[in-house]
Amino acid sequence: MHLAERHALLDQFRSSHHRLLALVSRLSHSQWHFRPAPGRWSIADCLEHVTAVEARVLAAIHKQLEGPADPSKRALTEGKDAAVRQRIPDRSNRIEAPEPVRPTGRWPETAELLAQYQATRNRTIQFVTDTVADLRSRSWPHIALGDLDCYQWLLAMSHHGDRHALQIQEIQQHPDYPAT
Repeated sequence: MHLAERHALLDQFRSSHHRLLALVSRLSHSQWHFRPAPGRWSIADCLEHVTAVEARVLAAIHKQLEGPADPSKRALTEGKDAAVRQRIPDRSNRIEAPEPVRPTGRWPETAELLAQYQATRNRTIQFVTDTVADLRSRSWPHIALGDLDCYQWLLAMSHHGDRHALQIQEIQQHPDYPAT
């Protein structure tokens, strides 16, 4: 990963982290768990999902790095960075979350959910800070964007928090959202 790519990832991860934390700080129990409609996600669901996706993707990257690099895979992912930056945070295009990362109440207590989110984000930031691996020569398919290399997966995760920050803002703007 080039230095500029590393800095861009770290800046985006930190930015989305601060944005998410600002949106969820000091929420009441009813605000955390308010659902704008049946079958729609609460703020707690959004943060659980962001945490689950990030942990799963980081584990998948580590698994990819256990195997050999395959520079021939670069052709599958070339030029997709801009599409990732544009499409991942875009809420106009709904994407059904895969079963393993749908919210299930994994961390029912707010403090536990926040701690899991913080720990996961810290692991991701540490990985981005420390890795010297060839992230561009390993890839696997994304459900909406096709093959992404490991760098693009990190880029997608860094913007995934923004996608759900927008969703949290939508929830908070709902007319029935509980007052503090």
